[in-house]
Order: sequence, then structure tokens, then C-alpha cells
Amino acid sequence: MNTEDYQFITKVVKEKSGIDLGHDRMSLVSNRLEHLLGKYKVPTITELVSLFKNANNITLLNDIISALTTNETFFFRDTRPFTLLEKELLPKIIDINKNSKKLSIWSAACSQGQEPYSIAIILQEKFPELSNWNVEIVATDIDENVIEYAKDATYSRFEVNRGLSKDLQEKYLEQHESKWKIDSKTRNMVNFKVLNLLDIKELTQKFDIIFCRNVLIYFDKPTKNLILENLQQNMYSHTPLILGGAETTVGINNNFERIYAQETSYFQLKSTL
Repeated sequence: MNTEDYQFITKVVKEKSGIDLGHDRMSLVSNRLEHLLGKYKVPTITELVSLFKNANNITLLNDIISALTTNETFFFRDTRPFTLLEKELLPKIIDINKNSKKLSIWSAACSQGQEPYSIAIILQEKFPELSNWNVEIVATDIDENVIEYAKDATYSRFEVNRGLSKDLQEKYLEQHESKWKIDSKTRNMVNFKVLNLLDIKELTQKFDIIFCRNVLIYFDKPTKNLILENLQQNMYSHTPLILGGAETTVGINNNFERIYAQETSYFQLKSTL
């Protein structure tokens, strides 16, 4: 991979996804793109870039973004956000919405689906009173490939062992040959969509709870602010925004305040808004 190819790829990825790859990650980008050479039957990354330039191939663009997006995830990842959800956030929202009996949760940047399915499992395990509520879990990601993977909801033994206890595996998984599939009831609780957080006009509803974890770390400060502004449009005054452990709104967007609970924290719109 030469410098010109790298500059072109980083420019396109920044424009289309907002992800800032920086100026010194050529080796990483080259390694991530190499597996696409066989798929597109070209011998070098330079020819892969040329193919995209000449054809403006949307499928190739999606594959490039997918290759350069980190999709590391597992069930109940980091634990504390899910303890927060169970012990603190859901009881409050259930009380607020007790008359309407509606609950909406958004898993932004859901990757391969483990996060929204973990949420769905908590709802079934800990909140049986929601069985007669109108509950919607919306899960989105910019990567079409991982959305298809998440919809299929079929995982390897390694993937299900990362976060799911034996008891939960027995209750919510069905074995399909050497893999395991999330049961149909849990799958049907989640509505997956391809969505770029830089442009969410098509997502017009507001949510009672928003997970947007380990996303902001990949963007520069102006892009982080744009994403937070977009998320704000989909929040009620009571909506908690759950970010990754290394992420914050402080110094980026002043419309949020940080609230500490259950050995972690979340963000909410300031009451003056």
C-alpha cells in the first residue's frame, strides 16, 4: 500500500463514516484490506483502490468500511452498564412509563448483535411485568455486514461463551449443528437497521434509553459533537445515554450532565434544555 492509496482510503472513510484513521496507520489499514483482494479478484491494494475509483462501487465501499471498523463485542460486555440498566435505569423508566406501558431502547453501533440481545435477555429475565408492554429494541450499525450477521443471530461456541452463563445459554440459545442461534422470541424483540450516526434523519422516534458505547473514541472532536447532537434529537428529558467506559461528553458537548450510579456513570440532557 502506498501513501497515495492510504490518503485516498482515509479520506473516503472519513467522508462516508466519520471515522478518523489518522496519518500513521498505513500498516493496519493495509492488513485489514488484504482479505478483500481475493473477493474482488485483484492482486494489490492499489488495484482495489483503482477499482473503487473507476466504478464507485457501493458494495466495495461497504466492505472497506467493514474491514476498517472494529467489531469487537460480546454478550454483557463490561458488565457494569448492564447492572446499571437492571438496577437503576429500567426501574425508573418503568415507573415513568407505567401509564403508557411503552418502552423503547436504542443500541447504536450494535455490531454483531450481542449488545441488543443482552438487553432483550435482561428484559425477559428480570422484568416479567413488561410482558404486556409495547417494548421495542432498535439496533443500528453503519456496517451492513455485521447487521446481517446480527439478524441471523447465529454464534460460535467461543462467541456464546463470552458473557453468557450456561443457564442463559440453555434458556435463550438453540443449537444448529456446531453453532448456536438466539431463540426466536428474543430475536423478534430486536429491530436491526443500517444507520450512519452522522446522518440519522430517518430515525425520527425518541428513545427511553440509548446505548452508544465505544463509538466516540474513533472520531475527532467535531465529529463526536455532531454525533452527540444527533443523539440528543432522539432523547427525552429522562433518557439516559450510556457511553463506553473511556468516553465522555465533557469538553465536547455542554448539553449533557454526567450522573454516577452502580459503580459507573451515564449522561442525561441538562434540565435547562
